[in-house]
Amino acid sequence: MAQMLGNWREALRREGESLPLEGLELEKALLQRQSGSLVLRFTSDAFLNAAQHAALSRALRRMLGDLKLGVRAEVAYPGLKGAFLEDPSQYAGFLFELLSSRMPACSPYLAEASLEMAGGLLSLIVPSAMGEELLRAKKAPDALETLLRELFLLKLPVALRCREKEENLEAFLRERARLDEEAGKLAAQAIQRSENEAKKGPQVLLGRAIVASQTSPIGELTEQTGRVTIEGLCLSEPEKKPVRGGNMLVL
Repeated sequence: MAQMLGNWREALRREGESLPLEGLELEKALLQRQSGSLVLRFTSDAFLNAAQHAALSRALRRMLGDLKLGVRAEVAYPGLKGAFLEDPSQYAGFLFELLSSRMPACSPYLAEASLEMAGGLLSLIVPSAMGEELLRAKKAPDALETLLRELFLLKLPVALRCREKEENLEAFLRERARLDEEAGKLAAQAIQRSENEAKKGPQVLLGRAIVASQTSPIGELTEQTGRVTIEGLCLSEPEKKPVRGGNMLVL
């Protein structure tokens, strides 16, 4: 096996698969005895799409077919880490395809998902609340974090977000702001009416309007004061009594 792996590049060329071998380097070969499989870990300067990755796996299986082992290829792209951090959306399709292969039930929701990077946090955004619930149950954020470590040697936290919930929240906040604005306008109008009424003075219910110069402080009244006019506010509901004749109320 060591001799075969020592000439792996030439052996892959003989397999006839179209692969970007110039930027591909074999970093490690791991024999997993319990599962009876051989894991070959590569690094590459160029991104291998799904078809190229499948072609690499086929070529390796043919090359090592005499070993009677299961052969799996893993390719990491440490040189593309900066490009991924700058614009993760360009790798979203490939990442979601890998996630779908590991959790097929999530495939319909991942097909409409997107990736956004902000403040050192990668957001996996799905369109519906149902999709968010399923991906959270399947631990899709954890699976994506594992993929990032495997592919880009990148340790990055992943958050799951729901576009439907965010849009509903935005709509709620807009409506709340509108209602608050209307309430503020109504309050301002009420204050203005109150100020206007204060300028006009109290409403005359009976007799003539009270002139400030005609009023007497209640503390200065004595038994000999005689007839006076006092002015003030009613602090409780006034008592109402009918006057003789029944055509007027004394408050």
